[in-house]
Amino acid sequence: MRLFLAVWCLLFATGVGAATRIDDMQVTVEHTDAGLLVQVSLFIEVPPAIAWQVMTDYDRMPAYIPDLKESRIVSAPGEKTRVLQKGVAHIGWFSHEYEIEREVELTPEILIKSHGIRGNMRKLEMETHLAAEGTGTRVWYRGLSIPDFWVPPIIGPALVKRQVVEQFTAMATEMRLRAGVKPPATNPN
Repeated sequence: MRLFLAVWCLLFATGVGAATRIDDMQVTVEHTDAGLLVQVSLFIEVPPAIAWQVMTDYDRMPAYIPDLKESRIVSAPGEKTRVLQKGVAHIGWFSHEYEIEREVELTPEILIKSHGIRGNMRKLEMETHLAAEGTGTRVWYRGLSIPDFWVPPIIGPALVKRQVVEQFTAMATEMRLRAGVKPPATNPN
């Protein structure tokens, strides 16, 4: 369970309340020989500039990612960008405080690459690609991690997947708010 929580934290560190569902989101989470692999593909009906703005607004992320208590750029101007994030992950009856620092490479409106430099991961590599598609933006995310603790092989990936869906849904909700786009109608099922 501790591994699940660490992975959950490293993927933008969020737990989400009510948010708009994204129908065009595909998420896979699997154990591989290299670690825990998370892949996401989604389409959001906002321009790439808005998607980029939300996904790189590190200093304001706690405003739209509920369980994220602190998120800030800790590098000096001219240095490689380093981001520190702290928060509490709440999963049912279990909670876990976390702290993650990562080095981030930014190619505006196209690519966000980062790797962990300290925190509760032995290895953390994340890559997010953005591309204009029709009237919106296609986002592809790939994260590979090796936590400092055990992740249950069967239930761990399922719990991580649930949290990843919630995290990307929260970011999509913020993107829509900033773009002034109405959320799609939700299916009551």
